[in-house]
Amino acid sequence: MTPWLSQIRISADFMEKEISEVEPSEEIKSEVIAICQSISHILDKQGVEADQNDLLEALQPDLDRTDVLIQKLDSLPEKKIAWLLLITHTGDILHALKSR
Repeated sequence: MTPWLSQIRISADFMEKEISEVEPSEEIKSEVIAICQSISHILDKQGVEADQNDLLEALQPDLDRTDVLIQKLDSLPEKKIAWLLLITHTGDILHALKSR
């Protein structure tokens, strides 16, 4: 797996693992876990020679879902840790996609 694909995988796996540690809401945890599992599934389907544009297109619905969730959490002060987790690692995913 190329370094940029590895970075996407690491970010998704980290979010999936850590959301359970920082977020008590089952609804938010479930949404984040579903997004991360979808990203992992897409990476598995794309393989090690994934085309950057094809991968971005495939990941866009999950990135959009993450953006909606980030906006929702941003307005809730008690959710700042979950917000920070999502904004940081979604940013890492976008950076990996754009800097390839």
